[in-house]
Amino acid sequence: MNSYDFNIEDMLKFDGETATYVNYTNSRIQSILRKSNPESGAVVVFEENMWPILKHMANYEEILAEAANRYSPSVICKYVMQLCRLFNTYYGQEKIIGSINEKSKLILLQLISRNIKQAMGMLGIETVDSM
Repeated sequence: MNSYDFNIEDMLKFDGETATYVNYTNSRIQSILRKSNPESGAVVVFEENMWPILKHMANYEEILAEAANRYSPSVICKYVMQLCRLFNTYYGQEKIIGSINEKSKLILLQLISRNIKQAMGMLGIETVDSM
């Protein structure tokens, strides 16, 4: 429906709206998780600055339905890009490893990474855990 000029240099940038940016974000999350010891079954304590991410992730099922109904995978792309932007903003403001609420933050990171991987999988794009 839209024309697009393909440029390989633009597609491989680590910033902007590219799969490389999404994979870099997921790799960053996985790196944090590898350096830590996330506990399953830990009590999650939500902090105020987590809410934008949690609210965004709560819309995932609706986004998938909208993408299917409109035959528009770009809806999923926009969702993933926004999730990555929200995470990167959060990560820039928050200490994760060694913080008071570390376990909850690690669980949040696990959820974000899982969401990124699922959404990218829906688009047929494989994610990587390290770059």
